[in-house]
Amino acid sequence: MFSQPPLAFPALSSTRAQPVVVDFSGGHLSSDGGLLLLAALDREVGLTEAVAGALTDTRAPDLVTHSLLDLVRQRVYQLASGYEDANDAHTLRRDPLFKIATGRAPVSERDLASQPTLSRLENAVSRRDLLRLSLALLDFFVRQHQGERVVRLVLDLDATEDPTHGQQEFNFYNHHYRSHCYLPLLAYATLTVADAEGGRQELPEQELLGALLRRVDRDGAFRTTAVLRRLVPVLRAAWPEVEIILRADSGFCRPDVLTWCEQHGVGYLLGFAKNVALVRRTEPWLADARQAFAAQPAPTPGVSRPAVQVLGEFLYQTQSWEHERLVTCKAEVMAQGDNPRWLVSGRLPVELQNPAARQQFYRARGDRENRIKELKNDLRADKTSCHRFAANQFRLLLTAVAYVLWQTLRKRLAGTEGARAQVGSLQLKLLKVAVRVHETQRRIYLQLASGYPWQALWVTCATRVGGALHRT
Repeated sequence: MFSQPPLAFPALSSTRAQPVVVDFSGGHLSSDGGLLLLAALDREVGLTEAVAGALTDTRAPDLVTHSLLDLVRQRVYQLASGYEDANDAHTLRRDPLFKIATGRAPVSERDLASQPTLSRLENAVSRRDLLRLSLALLDFFVRQHQGERVVRLVLDLDATEDPTHGQQEFNFYNHHYRSHCYLPLLAYATLTVADAEGGRQELPEQELLGALLRRVDRDGAFRTTAVLRRLVPVLRAAWPEVEIILRADSGFCRPDVLTWCEQHGVGYLLGFAKNVALVRRTEPWLADARQAFAAQPAPTPGVSRPAVQVLGEFLYQTQSWEHERLVTCKAEVMAQGDNPRWLVSGRLPVELQNPAARQQFYRARGDRENRIKELKNDLRADKTSCHRFAANQFRLLLTAVAYVLWQTLRKRLAGTEGARAQVGSLQLKLLKVAVRVHETQRRIYLQLASGYPWQALWVTCATRVGGALHRT
């Protein structure tokens, strides 16, 4: 461990002149006492086991110290805990909670893998491994809902900036983002399930299905149809009668995407970028909106009139489309001026056959921004600092695995304050709790901090992951 000299702070008490002395000799302590919850849940659902099973171990068996499963668990648990850098393993490999979570005794057994070992793992994956890992993540999603009658599945696709720094492969400058970056494509699913009486319920979680790292010197919809070709057959095999709808912004409104959806029976509702012809076709509704906006009572000084929206629809065909498609227009007028927006749709169900319903359905995709924020801010999915592009894709997929683990835990917290909490809040409330570890021949004792403020939530979570029901 460390051999730092003690640090002396001046007395902090106004009544006693005792100096405060700090050193790093506390013994077997950890600041991640809640990692036990994630590890217990992972053992129950078999997520990291499925991930490790998708990878090929090319190492000589007689020279292996850390199994592939141990390496995957160590890296995923680090990512889930907010330690995105492989260098963090230099000290975390000795952390008693990480050793327990990975399946080792906290004191008597060897330390976990070092940073060089984890880096070799990241750089050893092949394209076939990456494909199998992506399919394992998709298969895990299907297994989680296998007993449910899924009647509708909404696929939300989105791209997000992943800044690069240094000499990463396929590191290009993109003027839209004003940076050198990658452009990952993220796929989420929102399920609607039916009960025995025929009632329908939309599940609250937008679940991550996959993450594809892409170079940024291509079109924003690059490889979208490839992702759909991978997702849709698996989802239809699991639920043959399911209704699948693709929902995305205007960056995905490309002729090949629209045609693929129509040929394979997939509904779609996509944003449509502004052009002169669309503005001209929308002018009648804009005129009505301007008139309604002007007719509002004079606003209070310093307060703007509320915006006015008028919805309409019309058939439209671009030069690159083989036929006309239905376009929904939102003719909005605000104090700042006209703000029209458009959607293109096809093969939508009956309840989405009017413009207002389509607009409301499209707005629901906004919550997906919170999911991307969790991935990037709480789990640092944009920490793609390896040189090899394949290694960075592997890092992104491992972060996706860590995020899916958190989503699975969040679903177990239904009815509690954790059910709608962001991953960052769950990390703070459930994971970041001080713990003292004591190992004997018969047991491993974990003593959480007495002043921990979320004890009730922690205990509730522990009883729902299936690993804390046995009383000693």
